[in-house]
Amino acid sequence: MSKNTQALTDSLLSKSFIAVVFSFSGWLLLEMWFLLMHASVRAQMAGGVLGSILVYLSLRHSSKYRIGRVEDDALRPSGRPDFRGPDIGYALFLFGIGNLIGVFVVNGGTFFLAALIVPLCFAPWSRIPFCRNHLFSACIVMSAGIASALYIGRHSIDLMFPAIASWIFWTCTALVLLSKAEKLWQNQRSAKRVASAFQSHPFTD
Repeated sequence: MSKNTQALTDSLLSKSFIAVVFSFSGWLLLEMWFLLMHASVRAQMAGGVLGSILVYLSLRHSSKYRIGRVEDDALRPSGRPDFRGPDIGYALFLFGIGNLIGVFVVNGGTFFLAALIVPLCFAPWSRIPFCRNHLFSACIVMSAGIASALYIGRHSIDLMFPAIASWIFWTCTALVLLSKAEKLWQNQRSAKRVASAFQSHPFTD
């Protein structure tokens, strides 16, 4: 695999990972706010539809980037990679980051929450072997960290802040998805340009 292809794959995997985590977290916070406000079932269903759409868009194409490079920069063989001992440490690390995000949500600091999660949109998550080889499991672990902090601090959270936090998470998700779409579009455009050049000037013996 070329360096450019590997860099693209890593970038798309990182964006897919954080988009799934943030879209699900925004959905969870919106439903939490609906429960706190005793919203109608219709409002909760509308929020569920919106949240499921964002989660679907985040998950779309992500399976293509589930298996990336390994230690020798070669592609793994087809199939599901096995869990290894170090994966437990990586999983705890992701759970801790998710828990920290949840604590910021519970404390109700808009600026500090945004200052924490915006840089995470650009973090190279694909460099973490657990994220690279077990993308969906990594998403579940980090989301569980966020959910656990929200559950523990549910009685002390500000009434309106879950809605604000949900908006912040979904705004970040939208920006990540736009960036992901731009990279895919640029890659397709580059591939078409190369194919067109090859057809115009084919190699001959």
